[in-house]
Amino acid sequence: MGKPLAAIYCRLSDEDSVKKNPGDESESIQNQRSVLFEHCMKMGWDVYQIYCDEDYSGADQSRPEWLRMLHDCENGRIDIVLCKTQSRFSREVEITEKYISNKFPSWGVRFVAPYDNIDTENTESKKARQIGGLVNEWYLDDLSANVRKTLEHKKKKGEWTGSFAPYGYETDPRDHNKLLVDQTAAYIVKDIFKMYLSGQGYIAIAKNLNDRRIPNPSVYKRSCGLKFRASSGGPTSEIWTSSTISRILRNETYTGTMVQGKRKKLDYKHPSLAVPQDKWIRVPDTHEAIIDTETWNAVQSKFAGNRSRQEKFTGCRHVLSGKVYCAECGNSMWKMSCQLSYGRYQYFKCRTVKESNTACTNNRGVRVDYLEQTVTDAINALLCELYDPGLIAVTVPKDDTDSTINILTKEKKKNLTDISKKRRAIEMMYEDVMEGRLERQESRNFIAMYTNEIRRKEERNEIIDAELGAIAPKETPQIKDVILRFSQIDELSSEVVEELVDRIVVGPDGQTSRGISIYWSV
Repeated sequence: MGKPLAAIYCRLSDEDSVKKNPGDESESIQNQRSVLFEHCMKMGWDVYQIYCDEDYSGADQSRPEWLRMLHDCENGRIDIVLCKTQSRFSREVEITEKYISNKFPSWGVRFVAPYDNIDTENTESKKARQIGGLVNEWYLDDLSANVRKTLEHKKKKGEWTGSFAPYGYETDPRDHNKLLVDQTAAYIVKDIFKMYLSGQGYIAIAKNLNDRRIPNPSVYKRSCGLKFRASSGGPTSEIWTSSTISRILRNETYTGTMVQGKRKKLDYKHPSLAVPQDKWIRVPDTHEAIIDTETWNAVQSKFAGNRSRQEKFTGCRHVLSGKVYCAECGNSMWKMSCQLSYGRYQYFKCRTVKESNTACTNNRGVRVDYLEQTVTDAINALLCELYDPGLIAVTVPKDDTDSTINILTKEKKKNLTDISKKRRAIEMMYEDVMEGRLERQESRNFIAMYTNEIRRKEERNEIIDAELGAIAPKETPQIKDVILRFSQIDELSSEVVEELVDRIVVGPDGQTSRGISIYWSV
């Protein structure tokens, strides 16, 4: 039997990081690695890999190297996880119990933290480990409360407290709590306000900027060397979207007034909550304005006018609105219309395509009347206990569980393949960093993006497993109730759609059909 394989895990958070030069690996990480490597040599363990997360909190569960190590543990590649202290692994009791007390034993993994005298092979250290976990969590509670108080005090003084300046500004290199105008981005902000006042809508403005190949805010920030991580890795994360335009047009910070406190965090464990607009913290004249008061007021008045006009129309929302999605990029499809010689032509079109001609290949609209008839026919087929595979790919027919299982199983298999590829890509990036072929910061951005994609696909597979487990005769009474209530339908209604349809996925225009798939709620 060979020597045990140990994973060395090192972590350093922002607040305790001391570096000689920006971008250098911190001395503390070097010390952790050196101490743990010596411990492996002393114990006669072979080092499988060294995993390092720098500038990450102990409460952060999205640490890329930490997640990669857990994946290697789960797949039987590691015998021992070695950290300098338990707090380097995690400061949350819930997380330490989840992994150190439950998952690690089931995976055959031993946890050792020599500076805390913790070794899960020694049962006597369990109480000390659990007490240590509580102390670490108390530390996070105190730290979180102190940080919130400090940030609130800074906000009331008109100091900028965000991680990144709003698009159009940059933080003063001499005082990161002050905003300076970024002339390059500020020009685009002014252009957006000008286009809106000239009569262009959100989509038209976004398309204009995308056609001009102007980097959107997240891309621009990364091009300036900022460690900006987009919230999603979808196609819309690299282009201008209508929601981005809307946020810019509503950001009062561009008038020279510092507006903060829009969300409030109760503690470090729970997500932040929205704060009513009248409770926001506003401090005027804290920085140079990009948008003058007259322009700002004109734009806000136009918003009010648009809302007033919309309130005149009732019942204009289509019964399928909010249910139709693009099969290529996953974005929603919007109901659009245009005037032709024979009348008004209505269609659903991918939202991504409306904002960029290149971000999604599903660029053809689908006629509203065609989609309505397709969904109506599919609902009637479901209600009559019929299923015509030549008509549409219905994912949950009443008594045809084999086809449902086949569809869900294929999706799960594809997700697993994608997960495997992404994990291999992360491993290769780690090797490239070690060999000097890839910059550490560049790899961190990609690793974070791939990790988020892996998490989303794993969450989708969990849902698929639940759906597969739910396909059983117990669903029949619910479907029978629906049949008794609706029988056959001649046209779609909001009641029928809300009761039966979860979502409708529309594929690209093919030779014979659009590849429409309906996901039922029953």
